[in-house]
Amino acid sequence: MIKYTDTVQSVERTLKIIEALSEEYELGITDLSKRVGMGKSTVHRLISTLHAAGYVLQTAEGKYMLSLKLFDIGNRVINHRSIRHEAKPFLERLAELTHETVNLAILENDCLVYIDRIESMEPLRIGLEIGQGYSAHCTALGKIWLAFISPLELEGFLSRHTEWQRYTEHTIVDKDMLREEVKQVRINGFAVEKEEYRAGVHCVAAPVFDHHNRIAAAVSVSGPSIRMLEDVMAERIQQVVTITAQISARIGYKL
Repeated sequence: MIKYTDTVQSVERTLKIIEALSEEYELGITDLSKRVGMGKSTVHRLISTLHAAGYVLQTAEGKYMLSLKLFDIGNRVINHRSIRHEAKPFLERLAELTHETVNLAILENDCLVYIDRIESMEPLRIGLEIGQGYSAHCTALGKIWLAFISPLELEGFLSRHTEWQRYTEHTIVDKDMLREEVKQVRINGFAVEKEEYRAGVHCVAAPVFDHHNRIAAAVSVSGPSIRMLEDVMAERIQQVVTITAQISARIGYKL
């Protein structure tokens, strides 16, 4: 067992239970209690929480075993690291072509998360933090994700959000309007965002697909509206679509 210091006790105990279950196919409350050195009531409370969250399963005999949820999370971590590594040279090429900020993002827990970015060298540029969650309804990257997840996943997203923050006067906050916007993005194969998240900022984005032909990430080019004019944005769309197709091919996507 790993020894923890300076930790939240309930989290530490929960992790010990997960580790104990990883060493055995299934365990009952009594055996689990002995393994982790906790009282039965504490183990039952914590494992009930894990069960409710889908991290453990209960057998017909009342014993507990790990579900595949942790395996799924681990796979996503591996995939994200792999995508970031494989996409890097293509993102650098896109940054060289456009002289604007280039972003690579995924969707996690209904939030857009930037996993890599290359800052523009221009004095006036767009700054967002890698690893932080951002709203998906008002960004080109977010619309790409919403357009290329399954219809069931999209409806789940829409049902979980009854209200959306209005960041600017251009932010879409109506569910039906967003659904139509996302539908058009899927048809076009790219997304455009004009001052929906930040005033004075325009952005274009396109999807990256994996070897399962599923969306794996999204790439965008963002910049000040004074530089991202209509004719420039049309060129940026072609550039980001070309680059994302190359990244997709690199990680195994086949038409």
